[in-house]
Amino acid sequence: MLLFKNSFIKIRKSLGRFFSLIFIVALGSAFFAGVRETSSDMIRTTDAYYDTYALMDFRIVSTMGLTEDDVASLQELSNVDKVVPGYSFETVVNGDATKIYGYLEDINRVSLVEGRYLENENEILVERGTYNIGDTITLEADALDFVKGTTYTVVGIADSPMYIYENKGISTVSDGKLDTFMYILPSNFTLEYYTEVYLTAKDS
Repeated sequence: MLLFKNSFIKIRKSLGRFFSLIFIVALGSAFFAGVRETSSDMIRTTDAYYDTYALMDFRIVSTMGLTEDDVASLQELSNVDKVVPGYSFETVVNGDATKIYGYLEDINRVSLVEGRYLENENEILVERGTYNIGDTITLEADALDFVKGTTYTVVGIADSPMYIYENKGISTVSDGKLDTFMYILPSNFTLEYYTEVYLTAKDS
């Protein structure tokens, strides 16, 4: 009883210090609870975003290219849910190291920000913040090793689930750092092989 009495006396004599300590403890507890809950919320939000746009679980590439036989072999794996072959190549567009993909509807779907999706072979989707609807994009002549034509009209601006960070990774052209990405119809590609195969796993 005497201990409690002395405690109340000390609190009364130093109310400012007492309330400061209470405030510091409350602030620390609130911060800890917020950080702890935010982590799980971020994981759930990211997972939902990836599921919505069917982000791949695995990407298989080969310097020699991938064939229909490779795709068939991958489809025989027991834990594979979806196997989708695709095309891409890297080039320099207006000084930027650019990766151009064949647009796929059933995996790695883009989120359209403005404009519309691709309908014709002379149309292209670009990354948000790079070009405007109606702009004309002319690829370097070496692009003809991969695609039919070099001139495309921007019809849509999009975000890609494959690139959610400002740093998009490495590139085999220009200064070695990938600057942006674009999408054209797969029918534009003239390659006799696939450049990559995307996989999703069952129950992932």
